[in-house]
Amino acid sequence: MSDAQPPPFGAGPPPGYGPPGYGPPGYGANQPPFAKPDSGLGLAIASTLLCCVPVGIAAIVFASQVDSKWASGDFNGAQESAKKAKTFTYVGAGLGFVVLIAYVILTIAVAGTSTTTYR
Repeated sequence: MSDAQPPPFGAGPPPGYGPPGYGPPGYGANQPPFAKPDSGLGLAIASTLLCCVPVGIAAIVFASQVDSKWASGDFNGAQESAKKAKTFTYVGAGLGFVVLIAYVILTIAVAGTSTTTYR
């Protein structure tokens, strides 16, 4: 028989070795159940520059929060920010499209009512 006692808490292989959650609290136990969401920062910037600036700025703000929230362990917050960034990007693009269509319609309407004749 052996009189060996179990090792004290924290003794053992360094974090990253062994099954998930092995070792001191916080090492491996805080793994997300899903992959990091896409921030959509590029589309948010394009939406800001090409479509609707105020809504695009909101999209950029939320898109820039994704990486920092993910790095701090706020996985659900990162997903929520990515979802809001995508929503604001699409809303900004939609508003830009509506303004473009209205501009084309008004331009055609004004051009059709012109009374100036050229000879």
